[in-house]
Amino acid sequence: QSSSAASDVYKRQAFEPGERAFEILTANVRLNQLSQVDLRREVLGSEVGEVRFMRNLGLANRLVVDGESLDDSAWEMLKSTTLDVELDAPFALGKIDVEGAEPLVFAGAMESLAEGNPAVWLMEFKDRLLVKFGWSAERFAAQMRDRGYRLGVYDAERNELSFPDQAWINHDNVLAVAETSVDDVRSRLADGPREILGAPPLS
Repeated sequence: QSSSAASDVYKRQAFEPGERAFEILTANVRLNQLSQVDLRREVLGSEVGEVRFMRNLGLANRLVVDGESLDDSAWEMLKSTTLDVELDAPFALGKIDVEGAEPLVFAGAMESLAEGNPAVWLMEFKDRLLVKFGWSAERFAAQMRDRGYRLGVYDAERNELSFPDQAWINHDNVLAVAETSVDDVRSRLADGPREILGAPPLS
């Protein structure tokens, strides 16, 4: 993504606890000359404090699961914060990829979710990862519905947003759209550009 007038208008926050991943993130922000980006090497979780985080696994680092027996050299203590603390303004989009710990992150976002902030979440929704933290896709989906979000998928070729009963089936990534923003999101899709990078122009 290149710098544009919009880059100076919108605020961006990025949390990446993995050391190597944070280095890559920082380099990409500089490479693309993005402004208004708040980069934080911190963990998003259910409460403010400190948590154990894996190290020495490159881009595969993650939270240490309760009960894991690891050498002290295999993890480090990192500061943790919550979305309710950090989302100090309305956000249009949030992207989360925390290897199954999504419910733990959203446990610290109850106020934000109740307000439909951000309007859209893009996230992984994999049962095999969620079970590591005592969750299932069905249970997580029920929580998101209780918090006022609908789970859907986006078809880029058709420019179509749909909400099947189990949106995560056959889809590694899903969109969670606040009920109060569904019409607005569909309207913006209808009004926005439909060209797909690398694809022939639409007729």
